Amino acid sequence: QDIINTLKINEEESILEESSKKEIIAIYPLLKRIVSEKRIEYKNRPDVHISLDSIASKDYFLEIRKSDFNRAISNIINNSVEAQKPNSPIYIVVHVERDEENVSIIISDNGIGIKKEYLNDVFEYGKSFNKNSTGIGLNQAKDYIESENGELLIESNPDQGTVLKISLNEVEAPAWYTAKINLSSKQVVIVDDDESIHKLWNEKLNPFQANLVHLYSSREFDNWAIDKDLKEFNYLIDLELIGSLDTGINLINAYQLHNRSTLVTSHFLDLDVQEMCSKFGIKMIPKESVLNIAVNFSKQLAPKEVVLIDDDKFTHLNWKRSAKNNDIKFSSYFSVEEFISSSTSYNKDTPVYIDSGLGKGLKGEELSKGIFDLGFKNIYLATGKRKVDIKVPYWIKKVQGKGFYVQ
Repeated sequence: QDIINTLKINEEESILEESSKKEIIAIYPLLKRIVSEKRIEYKNRPDVHISLDSIASKDYFLEIRKSDFNRAISNIINNSVEAQKPNSPIYIVVHVERDEENVSIIISDNGIGIKKEYLNDVFEYGKSFNKNSTGIGLNQAKDYIESENGELLIESNPDQGTVLKISLNEVEAPAWYTAKINLSSKQVVIVDDDESIHKLWNEKLNPFQANLVHLYSSREFDNWAIDKDLKEFNYLIDLELIGSLDTGINLINAYQLHNRSTLVTSHFLDLDVQEMCSKFGIKMIPKESVLNIAVNFSKQLAPKEVVLIDDDKFTHLNWKRSAKNNDIKFSSYFSVEEFISSSTSYNKDTPVYIDSGLGKGLKGEELSKGIFDLGFKNIYLATGKRKVDIKVPYWIKKVQGKGFYVQ
């Protein structure tokens, strides 16, 4: 499993690739891959035990330089290994938790520890205490964490071990992420080429007494779907299906399953995959988070009618087809003025979805104030832009991707 984890990274690229670009990253699955890589590095050391512990039921997100963050965690783990007591195994545990607006990564070991009088000096360049190392790793880790406006603290006791705590500011999850699996039906279709994932979903969904359909390729799904009412099912679909012509994203788009499906993939770090999910309104979770993510079963009633305001004709056609497949009445407009001139024919509870860019520099998040003033309270921004790049006003209920995904 460790080998698989270290291979499933942006088309087999190393997680320590050089990049100065900041990315919004789900931290638990990223740490899982780092821990896997370190275990492989020390595979010939049966006296070194490295594990990841998490009690979280959702992923926390950080905006970080991925390669620098990975290197910092790797250096800290290396320091713990070097602090091993003579003739005694070293146990290193990585733990994630959330405290107010910060996410904390806590790395603890049962090594030889550091005397109290030396604790203020451990982060100095070239300083090393009670172990055989250069003393550079912790200095570099601290410099990087502080460059991200974070904090690195240390506690240690001789002969008992050391605890390092990294605190970084949590950021809002991207539009493609869902914090829980919401099931509106107890009939659930699993589409994945990995038998172990099917077994994992069996265990995960067993308490809900769900009726599971197990499919392993896009062709199997096509054959199964021929005589089915697809609105009666929820779907958990992998991105890459070995031996299949279609990806999970293609299946969701082809059968218009956006509101009833979740993409479950190890390629969640791939920016192209994230962009497609945001564009098409597909919700995604990292496959590494299946064990932790919460599952919620509730019979959800879809709105009877929705309105779209967007200057792109293709988006109108896509939403129209999706709304028809979900038995939702659909109306679309190319401008706010068009909608306002017809607004009296709509109930004020009708969800209104508006794009951020409406052409000629017009911003939907600003123009929608006129719709709000008319009494419409369910206004959503449906855009391909990241939420962090938009100044979201109070009258916008939520920001999502441009794909059909009605609340």
